[in-house]
Amino acid sequence: MKKLILIVIAMLNLCLYGQNFTLKLKFLPEQYGKSINKEAVFLNRLNQNQILSFEKSYPNAKNPELLKFYTLKGKGINKELIKELYALDLFETIVAEDSFEIAGCTNPLPPVNDTWIAQNWVNNYALELIEANCAWSISKGSSDIFIGIADTEFELTHDDLKHQITKISGPSSANHRHGTQVSGLAAAETNNNVGIAGIGYNSKIAAHRIPHTSSGSASAFDIRTAIWNLYLDTIPIVNVSWTGTGLDVAAAQEITQNGTVLVLAAGNKPTDTNHKEIANIPGVILVSSVDQNNEHGPSNHAHNQWVDLCLFSFLRITSGALISISRFKRLFLIITLR
Repeated sequence: MKKLILIVIAMLNLCLYGQNFTLKLKFLPEQYGKSINKEAVFLNRLNQNQILSFEKSYPNAKNPELLKFYTLKGKGINKELIKELYALDLFETIVAEDSFEIAGCTNPLPPVNDTWIAQNWVNNYALELIEANCAWSISKGSSDIFIGIADTEFELTHDDLKHQITKISGPSSANHRHGTQVSGLAAAETNNNVGIAGIGYNSKIAAHRIPHTSSGSASAFDIRTAIWNLYLDTIPIVNVSWTGTGLDVAAAQEITQNGTVLVLAAGNKPTDTNHKEIANIPGVILVSSVDQNNEHGPSNHAHNQWVDLCLFSFLRITSGALISISRFKRLFLIITLR
């Protein structure tokens, strides 16, 4: 204990003397709540040293051990005060608390050269809001990482997707742009002087086509089959931009417990409660969105206790054209950070 005290005092003397300071103190187990007289002496001593506050570090904690921690804030400090605090025989430890800075991005990647991004023809604030260039400075994903997309038909010859969709399964049916749009958001080929930038950057797409009507509806059986087949193919992340999955709770648990994350659309309206039956399973991520001001709109975006993440809705990609999109359903930044 003496060695510990000397080390703490030396650190305080060097770092905190004459400055505002914060100490975290932990009461000895046998003293916590039982030393009224000593605590009175302690608090009186603190008042003489311009103490700003003395309060529990973890108020209302359920763990009794955390209730022993108190935080002391004050102006000015000296080693005599620390000696006196230890001399009260109330505290197991007295630790000077550091100041922390925002974990900002210090080395973002240069802007990508994708035509529609470079020319500012689309909503570039989407990339800025999610700080894509910072995320890409950590990782650009990998061609070994597959994003599973259980959706409608996929345009395999699209300039931004022809090298990205490297696995395709499920029966082909009437064309519907939704699968193509979601693929573009997930992993359109990036920094290739064409089109837009996909958030997954180098990640590839494992697409599973789901039979659907011309309006884009599909049966629970077909959606469930697509998800299950992607799971059996050991795809690590499966995106499901439907209002339901058709999965039983036990099936969703097996999928997530064996290494596949399910990213699900929380809904396009504030009152939507999509996927609430499986929303609390670890490994199931419900995603809603925000607008360019980082806010929920009054008539779109799901707002409920099951939503895990809110990101700005990015862009959609269609045959030979790119247009901005204000609807939701998108999360692929997580791929970049694997």
